[in-house]
Amino acid sequence: MAPPMPSAIRALLYQDYDPEDVKILDQFKMGATVEFAHGRGTFHSHLEGTYGILHAWGQPRAVCRAGMTHSVYSGDLFQFFLWDAARQQDRETLQSMIGSEAEGLTYLFGTINRAELGGLEKAMDADQSMAPLSQSTIPVKSRLEGTTTISPEEAANILIITVADYLDQMVDTNGWRDHHQVEMMDCLYPGDGRPAVALHWFSKVCRAIRSNLAVIPPVFNHCTAVLSKQDEVQARDAYWYVTLHETSLSMEEQIAHLEKAVRLNPFVGEPHLLLAQLYIRQQKYALAVREGRKALTKMYALASAWDKRRTYAQWVGFARMTLLRASRLEQCLPHLPITPEAHGLVSLHQVVAELRVDAEE
Repeated sequence: MAPPMPSAIRALLYQDYDPEDVKILDQFKMGATVEFAHGRGTFHSHLEGTYGILHAWGQPRAVCRAGMTHSVYSGDLFQFFLWDAARQQDRETLQSMIGSEAEGLTYLFGTINRAELGGLEKAMDADQSMAPLSQSTIPVKSRLEGTTTISPEEAANILIITVADYLDQMVDTNGWRDHHQVEMMDCLYPGDGRPAVALHWFSKVCRAIRSNLAVIPPVFNHCTAVLSKQDEVQARDAYWYVTLHETSLSMEEQIAHLEKAVRLNPFVGEPHLLLAQLYIRQQKYALAVREGRKALTKMYALASAWDKRRTYAQWVGFARMTLLRASRLEQCLPHLPITPEAHGLVSLHQVVAELRVDAEE
């Protein structure tokens, strides 16, 4: 019925991580992380979210752990810090928690100018392409060391952590960026929840670092495809237009906008899920099944919600329920597995059993 759920995605939903990593995450539950409002949640939830994305993408343990701690030394944009990268004692404390390799990546993440890596800044701001990381060593500015050099593999790991970092907090109005660090804010937090525009440069980063990663993530067709900024903006705006004007648009108009969204941006699942719901209302169950499958496939690859108004687990769960309903209706069955002996109620155990006819990968 449904596309198989990758085991890494099931681990993400259940937070079924390595016990040592869970222990480290628990150690980070302190006032400075739980009580600090970050981009769209707490600082702790962001660190855990970045780790979860990298873990779902199959990245090596040191990279995942560096994602877990990526901005604890601050960053080239983030002005806050949990530990001082200039104090050897602080570095040794973090090394004892996550290991020297992960701490080394965290140190680089928090002290170098990442915008220089592979032309990242131009890719983000000017919609320019990024060249593959082909040099033997890469010179980069450091706020503590003046200039340092890093290997292409280190640069690739820092950049994939950067992608996961941005993806976890990918909303138009960001707490620390648009509020905490500016004296006079020009927008109200939390805004309307509209997705930010960033997938275009994510895709360029992933393609540029593909050959330098130990494990290639499934995103953007395994880091081979690139999305243009223009297409991303138009797709996002078409999707958002439907969310803002649902009550004033006909179903045909909503479908037209959403079809434009999925045509221009083929890497996110939420527009497909909205289409599936509309097709169920039109009793076009085969089309609803098709869109539900596409939604899940793309959600599994991204390993994070694109539309942050709901959690990733909620989007995946809702997509699976929508697909279940559409599949049953297509087979002329009741839309839910009603249990007669339970006086017409629906057992959640039976629902989950039907959802799980898709075996894990």
